[in-house]
Amino acid sequence: MVNSKMVSIASDIKIRNVVNGLVRAGIDVRPRVHSLTNVRNKIRRSGVCLGRCYYDEFASIFNKAYFVKNYIKASVAIEQAVSCGLISKGDKYYDLGGGAGPASLAIWRSIGASNITLVEKSRGQYIIAKDIVTKISAPYLVVNGDVFQYKTQRDSVAVISYLFCEYMSGRSNKKDVIFNKAVAMIKDRAIVIDYRCNLEVLALYLGAAYDCDIFDKTIKLGDYGSSSYSEGVVNVSFLLIKRK
Repeated sequence: MVNSKMVSIASDIKIRNVVNGLVRAGIDVRPRVHSLTNVRNKIRRSGVCLGRCYYDEFASIFNKAYFVKNYIKASVAIEQAVSCGLISKGDKYYDLGGGAGPASLAIWRSIGASNITLVEKSRGQYIIAKDIVTKISAPYLVVNGDVFQYKTQRDSVAVISYLFCEYMSGRSNKKDVIFNKAVAMIKDRAIVIDYRCNLEVLALYLGAAYDCDIFDKTIKLGDYGSSSYSEGVVNVSFLLIKRK
């Protein structure tokens, strides 16, 4: 396992073009972090499972806080995977638990890949993802289904962004079950974006059958990105996986 810490700069033009293109199509993903914070606090007070509730029932607000940020993170991970020779334009991609599709959009926009299937269980996120595909004529397929039961083909690339942290919210006793299912999801190659602690555990679960490289990156944002995220940076950890 290789731990690579790197710094990159997210292009203001790329971020602005993606956001403005979606807004022109009638899909508003312009970041509004404070509105999500208010909803999150309300859900916490209600005692409902935080991750599932705001991700599904408040899907629109969730994406105004996270869609652009997750698009940036996925773009950086994809560019690194291309640089490492792990993936190419012609590969088959499965965006598993992909929400409204920031990773699918990043795969398409970053390397021009079109053989992409986004699988999402949340009805709220699925509807937004379908809306995006329709309105911007994106070339990928959106499926409403359970990623742990969806059958993927061999010699494909699984892209898994923050799926494990969502499923393990309040379920620490189910960690073994969740990561064992994850092993079944990854056929030959994968890009997994998540918190580093989850990536380290997943790498251990994959054992000797896969080469696993963990990358940590701090993405410096330009003026446009900094106006949306006050900290001016986006941090991401991701795991690149290849069967030996």
